[in-house]
Amino acid sequence: MENYHKVAEALIKNCLIKVACLKDDPEVILGYAILSKVHPAIHFFFVKIAWRGIGIARSLVPKDTHSATHLTKVGLSIIKKHPGIVFNPFLIP
Repeated sequence: MENYHKVAEALIKNCLIKVACLKDDPEVILGYAILSKVHPAIHFFFVKIAWRGIGIARSLVPKDTHSATHLTKVGLSIIKKHPGIVFNPFLIP
């Protein structure tokens, strides 16, 4: 992770970070998505296990997303479930 620090910093500076939280208690985070500002691409995505399967992912990821830049477990599952989304690591800022 030490070598990946610069990539993580670039993502934070150059990306849109969307957070899902409880309406009544916004400090309780349910999940998040790190999205490209330039391309319809998703960099990272996470939803807590207890909150999966109820549409939080769909609400965080734009419908026009066509690329995933990381082949994490979640990235692979998104690509498998949505054939219109492809792996493209070259969209990392």
